Amino acid sequence: LVGRLIQTPMGHTLAVPSFLWAHQIAAEWDAVQSLLQPTQMPCMTLSCTVLDQTSYHPEIYQRQVSKFVPTDTLCYWADPVEDRVLRQRQEEAWLRIHER
Repeated sequence: LVGRLIQTPMGHTLAVPSFLWAHQIAAEWDAVQSLLQPTQMPCMTLSCTVLDQTSYHPEIYQRQVSKFVPTDTLCYWADPVEDRVLRQRQEEAWLRIHER
């Protein structure tokens, strides 16, 4: 599969957000012996499902997910006294999301 684009069942180009995730999908493909079995490829299956299910109505999923942003542990603010630089970066990235 090196150098080739992989397509989801609905025809979208498979693209994942990290090298680690891509490496895991590659490992699943490398483990294929002769017959492709999606049940043996959970990362590939999950990635395709996410891309295929969210691509037609992304705004619906964005609205649903944005409800959880203020309480998500990923979006807890750093103490501006302890880490001023991190807090500034968080404000630049998250302020508009938190104001919704």
